[in-house]
Amino acid sequence: MGKFLGFLILLGGCLGAYFLFQEFNVKQKESRNRWVSTLQPLLKMHIKDEDMAETEDPAYSAEGSFFRILAMLNEAERGGYAAASTLAGALSSTGAPKGEQKLIEMQTLANYDMAKKLGVFADPKNGLRMENGQPPVATAPGWDDEPLAVGHLLSPMLAPESAKALQNLALMPVSVFNMQNGDLNGFGYDSAIKWVKEKLITNASYQAIKEKLDAKKP
Repeated sequence: MGKFLGFLILLGGCLGAYFLFQEFNVKQKESRNRWVSTLQPLLKMHIKDEDMAETEDPAYSAEGSFFRILAMLNEAERGGYAAASTLAGALSSTGAPKGEQKLIEMQTLANYDMAKKLGVFADPKNGLRMENGQPPVATAPGWDDEPLAVGHLLSPMLAPESAKALQNLALMPVSVFNMQNGDLNGFGYDSAIKWVKEKLITNASYQAIKEKLDAKKP
């Protein structure tokens, strides 16, 4: 019995050492993830506090850096790093508040997933296009050879300050982009409240959105 207990204690110690070693290896690998530092300046271009109300183009989205971000996430994955952890690591040093970081992470990963579904990364030429800040072309059935564009979840006509915010940008085919208008496109009360709370939109924009939502009530 004593030998058996001794064996269990020894086994537990070995397992503990193994898991610590695995954790150490993971941390070492993450510390070598060069895409984290590459992404940071691209992310900051969208997070920088900038008044977009007077911009000449109300639909301005800084699409060049948006495409580069998606390209970098794909490079990171091909390099053996998870897109989610790479993005989270890069966001942690941008100075954005935690709430904003979470919204950016969710929407950017959704856009990255959309890019995959549209077959963007199946064409090696798209990688070069995106790294140069140019729109990729879809290859998925039904969307073959259609250029992609950067649209908005919330129209900049309602909230100009969110025109280049990553949490507001959405990858879509040009034909879908051309159908976008100043409508709310599914943006509801919960989202409006969350965005104004996180200071992603101004109180004036929130009131404009709320009025538009109220008008839709039966």
